[in-house]
Amino acid sequence: MIGTGRKRHIALITGFLISGVLLWLALRNIDIAHVWQAFASVKLTPLLLCIALVFCGILLRSVRWRIILGLPLSEQVHVSRATFLGVLANMILPARAGEFVRVITLARLRRTSVAGPLAGAVVDRLFDMLVLFAIGTVIYLLYPVGALLAKWLLAIAVIFASIVGLVAFRVSKIYELLREQLLRLLRRMLSKWSISVETFLVELKREFVQLSRNSVRAELLLIVLGILALDYAIFASLMLAFGLPVPMLAPLLVWVFFAAGSILPSAPGYVGVYQVAAIWSLSLYQVPAATAVALATVFQIVMLLVALVASGPGALQLFNNRQ
Repeated sequence: MIGTGRKRHIALITGFLISGVLLWLALRNIDIAHVWQAFASVKLTPLLLCIALVFCGILLRSVRWRIILGLPLSEQVHVSRATFLGVLANMILPARAGEFVRVITLARLRRTSVAGPLAGAVVDRLFDMLVLFAIGTVIYLLYPVGALLAKWLLAIAVIFASIVGLVAFRVSKIYELLREQLLRLLRRMLSKWSISVETFLVELKREFVQLSRNSVRAELLLIVLGILALDYAIFASLMLAFGLPVPMLAPLLVWVFFAAGSILPSAPGYVGVYQVAAIWSLSLYQVPAATAVALATVFQIVMLLVALVASGPGALQLFNNRQ
């Protein structure tokens, strides 16, 4: 039986290995001098616009999470702080650890159980997946980039299948192992709230039932569309910053590649994943690989800086907890 600490190390190694391989694929045929030239060509005004749009996009996502949770507007400050801190954690911790950070942070700020924020976070991410699936399907069916998109999704599927295969080969009775590890994780999380796992699961089920009544609302659907529009504008301004003469579809296609790639477990900030996603998606528009790598890296830096500044004191606490 693999211990909790060892299993966590395996997960970390897996994430860094995936990022390392993808980063090698992205940089193996690239002259680094060309990447630096691409960095030097960035225009300041569109970049500042991109930074402002990233901030608005994360903030609007926090509004969506609050509405899903059915919380009043007075709770928006807490939800926003938790959301920005979660984004920051995703940029400095591997394997999308920020999802757990934002849930626990909101529970602590509101002094409640983690059941509600956790259920809301699952529904929140479900909206992201549905939008990605819908936009990806439209692009695949209606535009001449279906083969490229299918290739990227196939690569992601192969990586996932490889991870599952390795885990299944290494561990027998996988269901029992995952169940035991999940229960251990829940016990550790819930120990600070003096609540049993059984009580938590009952509460979590109740929260999902309640959330199902809050999730389908006109206000929420408008926010989902607003987030999609902001994501499009973020990549459009980023391409403008690099002076890329690309068609109107390009920012949406790049967003689909980035969003699909972020599903993978990886090193902090999706290093390697975003670089390969940028190279593949922008290759359709004859954008040099060096420029694509620079664009992905600037996007990661922008996300990190926005989350770091917006998280405020929470950022310092997150860094201290890592030590």
